Amino acid sequence: MSDPQTRFDRRHLVLLLAALACIGGLVLFVAELDLGLDSGLTPQNPTPPAKQP
Repeated sequence: MSDPQTRFDRRHLVLLLAALACIGGLVLFVAELDLGLDSGLTPQNPTPPAKQP
Protein backbone atom coordinates (compact mmCIF):
# COMPACT_ATOMS: atom_id res chain seq x y z
CA MET A 1 0.00 0.00 0.00
CA SER A 2 1.36 3.43 -0.88
CA ASP A 3 1.98 6.14 1.64
CA PRO A 4 -0.92 8.67 1.75
CA GLN A 5 1.56 11.55 1.67
CA THR A 6 3.04 10.23 -1.60
CA ARG A 7 -0.42 10.06 -3.23
CA PHE A 8 -1.15 13.58 -2.03
CA ASP A 9 2.07 14.88 -3.57
CA ARG A 10 1.53 13.04 -6.85
CA ARG A 11 -2.00 14.42 -7.19
CA HIS A 12 -0.76 17.95 -6.64
CA LEU A 13 2.05 17.44 -9.13
CA VAL A 14 -0.47 16.35 -11.79
CA LEU A 15 -2.64 19.39 -11.04
CA LEU A 16 0.42 21.64 -11.24
CA LEU A 17 1.40 20.21 -14.62
CA ALA A 18 -2.15 20.62 -15.91
CA ALA A 19 -2.25 24.23 -14.71
CA LEU A 20 1.10 24.98 -16.35
CA ALA A 21 -0.11 23.44 -19.60
CA CYS A 22 -3.24 25.62 -19.50
CA ILE A 23 -1.20 28.74 -18.80
CA GLY A 24 1.18 27.85 -21.63
CA GLY A 25 -1.74 27.37 -23.99
CA LEU A 26 -3.17 30.76 -23.03
CA VAL A 27 0.21 32.42 -23.58
CA LEU A 28 0.50 30.86 -27.02
CA PHE A 29 -3.08 31.87 -27.84
CA VAL A 30 -2.48 35.50 -26.85
CA ALA A 31 0.83 35.57 -28.76
CA GLU A 32 -0.92 34.23 -31.86
CA LEU A 33 -3.63 36.88 -31.51
CA ASP A 34 -0.99 39.58 -31.14
CA LEU A 35 0.85 38.43 -34.24
CA GLY A 36 -2.42 38.26 -36.16
CA LEU A 37 -3.32 41.79 -35.13
CA ASP A 38 0.14 43.07 -36.03
CA SER A 39 -0.10 41.66 -39.54
CA GLY A 40 -3.64 42.97 -39.93
CA LEU A 41 -2.83 46.49 -38.73
CA THR A 42 0.27 47.11 -40.81
CA PRO A 43 -0.42 49.93 -43.26
CA GLN A 44 -0.62 48.93 -46.87
CA ASN A 45 1.08 51.04 -49.52
CA PRO A 46 -1.83 53.06 -50.88
CA THR A 47 -1.97 53.64 -54.57
CA PRO A 48 -1.51 57.31 -55.42
CA PRO A 49 -4.66 59.03 -56.64
CA ALA A 50 -4.98 59.45 -60.38
CA LYS A 51 -3.96 62.89 -61.59
CA GLN A 52 -6.76 65.06 -62.86
CA PRO A 53 -6.16 66.47 -66.38
